[in-house]
Amino acid sequence: MKTATAGNINEYMRKTGTLRGADIYTFLDPEKKLLVSTIFADLGIAGLHSITIFDALLEKVSSHHNLKYKSEKVSKLSASYADDSSLTYYDSEMTISMLKRSGQRILLITAPKILLPSGETGFKADITIHDDALQPFVFSSQEEDGKSLAYTAKYMGMPSEGTLFIGDRILKTGADSATSFTWMRGTTQKSINLTEINAMGNGWAVSLSAADSRRNIASIGGHLIQLGKCTVTETDNGYHIEEESGRLTMDTETVNVLRYRENLRPLRGEGSEIHSFFRGFISLGEEIINLESGYGSVRKAQGKRQTFRS
Repeated sequence: MKTATAGNINEYMRKTGTLRGADIYTFLDPEKKLLVSTIFADLGIAGLHSITIFDALLEKVSSHHNLKYKSEKVSKLSASYADDSSLTYYDSEMTISMLKRSGQRILLITAPKILLPSGETGFKADITIHDDALQPFVFSSQEEDGKSLAYTAKYMGMPSEGTLFIGDRILKTGADSATSFTWMRGTTQKSINLTEINAMGNGWAVSLSAADSRRNIASIGGHLIQLGKCTVTETDNGYHIEEESGRLTMDTETVNVLRYRENLRPLRGEGSEIHSFFRGFISLGEEIINLESGYGSVRKAQGKRQTFRS
């Protein structure tokens, strides 16, 4: 396996006209103990779009997802994680808009029929994410046999503000709200078996990948820390996670499990989104930082095609 460069993305796009992949935003409001995740994915023959709302105070999750054959009306994914772009998807159940403009990202979500953890119906979000040129991020790229390509960019814990519409209530986001963004592009693979772990808390975020340890990172107060390979062990009610050098130890407590099974030829597979509480610590030399009051998910996917869950 050899390392590819970011320039390969545009070259591949020029030759083939498309890359499969996903844009994934995860928003956390620690004050309201609310986490919102949305996915805009192109799986080749089909598209996957989803909205998930995790109310950590009530320990409940609401979700709506749609996997269906692609339409010419659906926006195409961008070839750059940094350039201005615009993505929009809509159906009778939800609307997702992801906009990138100089210095800002804007996330617009509408799900008028979704039944929320609180028992209320309907959810909207208008969130502005501050993403200036100095925002730290991690980019990894791989090329195998000149055929299988994979590119990932991760932005962690970007300051965010906006308005949430929960049922009939209108709420401003809390002062410590933040959003993480994952940009993934690649080519079709014959099979997939991935585990991705993402958690956020007040002032910290952690993202781990069983597929590529170079994507294992933590953000503490806006500073990114590269982590090594992590061992994930299943426990009675969650997972125990240890980083190979001892810098990170985390335990998860499962709150809710969402399972998806699809058979949309030639796509076939299943995934699980395990929403959890996260607690642990990270070592920064002689300083130990406790990672408390964290919320997030463990996403697992198996199938015959690349599904880009992260």
